[in-house]
Amino acid sequence: MASGIQELHEFIKGDLRKAIARSYKRFDILSEGDLQCVVWNELRKFVKRLPKADIRVHCLPGVDVKQGRLIHPDVVVFRKNRVWVVVELKESFKRIKETTAMKERGRLLACKEHHNAKRGYLLYVCRFHRDYQQPKALPKRKDEGARYLFEIPIVLEDEIGPESAREWDKEFKSRAKTRIQ
Repeated sequence: MASGIQELHEFIKGDLRKAIARSYKRFDILSEGDLQCVVWNELRKFVKRLPKADIRVHCLPGVDVKQGRLIHPDVVVFRKNRVWVVVELKESFKRIKETTAMKERGRLLACKEHHNAKRGYLLYVCRFHRDYQQPKALPKRKDEGARYLFEIPIVLEDEIGPESAREWDKEFKSRAKTRIQ
């Protein structure tokens, strides 16, 4: 298996997406922090399968994109000690708002501009898409960001069915509120 950006892209669109949905169904993910851990772990497993690739996966507290201006991508993949892929994660009840998606797009494009990252992913999980025909929050782009920025929505209602999703959501809410004393 070659260690190119296309293989990573296919992994994120396919296997990573399935692993996230599976983890949600099993209640392994109850917050955005849990989502970050699952994504980090799955990306590390993928990178370990690559032959002799100088690729590392990190969850960073912030990446300096300009003097004094930090952005906080959830997961950063480095290749040869350079930012290669930036992943921003979101988790919500329904589809994220377009204004939030546009703000995240700006942050991901800043990583491209200042760190020459090859790809940026806005990966979000919503439990229900409600009345939306299309779960994607960002309008299609035709500029330089079109080949860099990818939006990957995961709609749990579509993954497990509408009736099962309502039952699952009740259990999810009760588990998410549980605190260990």
